[in-house]
Amino acid sequence: MGNFGTAPGALHEGVIVTDTSKSHADHGLRVLHVLRGCYLPRDPNADAISGLVRAVLEISAAQSRLGHHVTVTIDSDAPWESEWSGVRLKGLRRARRAHFRAAGRSVDLSAHAPLIIESWRRHYDVVHAHSVGYLRWVRAGVRVIHFHSDPKFTGPRAEGYQLDARDLEAIARFSDVRVAVSQFVADELDSIRPGLARPRVVRNGVNTPAAQSPADRALLRRAWGAGSDDSVFLYAGMVAPFKGIPELLQAFARLSATDARSRLVIAGSENLWGRDRRLGAPSGLEHELQRFADTPSASGRVTFLGFVPAAIMPAIYAACDAVVVPSTWREGFGLVALEAMAASRPVIASHIGGLPEVVTPDCGVLVPPGDVGALSAAMRLVAQDRDLRRRLGSRGADLARRWSWDETARALSDIYSTAPRRSVRRQS
Repeated sequence: MGNFGTAPGALHEGVIVTDTSKSHADHGLRVLHVLRGCYLPRDPNADAISGLVRAVLEISAAQSRLGHHVTVTIDSDAPWESEWSGVRLKGLRRARRAHFRAAGRSVDLSAHAPLIIESWRRHYDVVHAHSVGYLRWVRAGVRVIHFHSDPKFTGPRAEGYQLDARDLEAIARFSDVRVAVSQFVADELDSIRPGLARPRVVRNGVNTPAAQSPADRALLRRAWGAGSDDSVFLYAGMVAPFKGIPELLQAFARLSATDARSRLVIAGSENLWGRDRRLGAPSGLEHELQRFADTPSASGRVTFLGFVPAAIMPAIYAACDAVVVPSTWREGFGLVALEAMAASRPVIASHIGGLPEVVTPDCGVLVPPGDVGALSAAMRLVAQDRDLRRRLGSRGADLARRWSWDETARALSDIYSTAPRRSVRRQS
C-alpha cells in the first residue's frame, strides 16, 4: 500500500520519502501506538480496560516479543510513564492554548500537538494510531491508521464516528497504510469513499487461557449463587444501551420465569471506555441494571460485578457456561466473543457487524439484533442442552487457537515492511 499520492523521493511535510522498505521489520523497529480519548491504565493487569485498549496492549506485547521496541501513548492531564509486558506506557500531557480558528472552523490541537512533539523527539520507525484519524505533521517512517469500529456508527450520547468521504481523504493523505479489524469494517470504509486503496484486514487475536481449577470455578459460582447444575450466562463489556443490555435483561427475565436454574452475570461498567470525553454523562443504565437485579423475579439470579480487572477475566469466563454478546450496534470485531471461544465457552451473539466473522454456527448461536424473543430462545436452548454447550465450546476453542496475538503482530510487521518508508530527517 502506497503513500496515497506522494511519490517516493518527494518532499512530504518536511520529510524526505524514500523506499527503504525491504526487511526493515526484521531489525527491531521503534513502534509508537497512539490512543486518544479513552483510558489507558498504568497497570493493565490490575484495572478494567475496554476492548480497544486491550487489543492495542496485546498487539504491543506481541510486537515486543518479536523484538520491536514498543511504546503506547495516551493523551493525559499530566505526564506519566510505566512499563507492562515489555511495553512502555506513556501519558502525554495535553497542550494548553492549542485552540485556534482556521477557515471559519474551531481547531483543537491540545491532544495532537504533544503527539507531534513526541514523534519528532523520539524518531519512531512506525506511528500506529488506533483511535486517532489525523496524523498530519507526525514524523515516522510509516504512519498507520487502524480502524477497530464501524466508521458510520452514531450512538445515543454523541459517541459516534460518522466518518464521511472528506474525512477518509484526509486520513489517506496524511497516512501510509490503513488497517481494518474485519472485512465488515473494510467494506464500510470502501462504501464511504470508493476508490481509495482498500484497507488491509488484520483481525484481532486471543491468548490461550491458563487452565482454571475446578475449585476456583466452584468458588466463583457459589459467590454468584449458582450451583453446579445451574446455567450461568455471562455478559462482559461496556454497560451501554447500544451493547444490547436492555434486550438482554428482557430476554433473561423471560428465561428465568420458567427456568429456576438460570443465572446472569454482568462484568463491566458504563465507564469501561475510561471517561471517554465523547460519551458525555452516564445513561443511568447501571442503576437500572441494579434495580432489575433486586426485583423479586431476578433476586439471587443476577449478579452485577462492575469493573473487573483484566487479569481476573479468564477465571470469570471459566466459571460461566455461556457468553452473550447481544449488541444492537455494528461491532467492528467482537473480542469478547473470541475470548469466550478460547475459554471453550459457547457464544450467543447478535448477527451484526463483524460478529459473524468471529462467531460461526460451529461455535455459537447468532440471533437478529434487538430481537428479545430470539435471544431468549437461544439462551433457553443453550441452557437446556449440556451436550450442545460442550460441542460449541470445543469447536470454538479449536477456532480460537488459530487466532493468536502473535499472528496479529506478524501480520502487522509484514505490512510495515512492505509500506514505502520515509526517512525521518529534516529537509535542509
